[in-house]
Amino acid sequence: MKKQLSFLLIALLIAVSPVVYAQDQASAARIKAAYINQFSHFVQWPGSAGSLKNSLSICVLGVEDVSKELQPLTQVADNDFDVKLHVVSRLEKIDRCNMLYIASSENGNLEAVLNYVNKKPILTISSIDDFASKGGMIGFVIAGNKVRLEINRGTVKKSGLRISARLLEVSKIIETEKNKERK
Repeated sequence: MKKQLSFLLIALLIAVSPVVYAQDQASAARIKAAYINQFSHFVQWPGSAGSLKNSLSICVLGVEDVSKELQPLTQVADNDFDVKLHVVSRLEKIDRCNMLYIASSENGNLEAVLNYVNKKPILTISSIDDFASKGGMIGFVIAGNKVRLEINRGTVKKSGLRISARLLEVSKIIETEKNKERK
């Protein structure tokens, strides 16, 4: 009985140790980066933003491991586009982005960022808690140790972007009160 209790205690300590947690965080960052890199295949930008003929600009606002994981993915030769990755620190730099990943470090500035990009054809993505409910377009959520997607269709529609039904099918659709009122 004592051996079983010791084993359970050791297993519990390993399960909650920072090293294991960091590995899970790194794995989640890689998965999120892979999703971001593939979103261009499931999103259609309006003609006013120019079609993504040859170039796609992915921007990261703030500091998060996702930007480190995106760098090698954007350099892969089999992308349909010439993908440029930009780490931006000011809102004015966002205008050149097709996709904007808002790092969790920007949680305190989220309302200002979303107000700035509101109605622009920029796909907003983040891991910030309740991102889609707060007016973002695609939020990453960890559920059951898996990265899941939440999509705010109302925000997407206001921006002029269109998201493929295939991406919507694998996502949780978020309806905010603002979107419900405008229907």
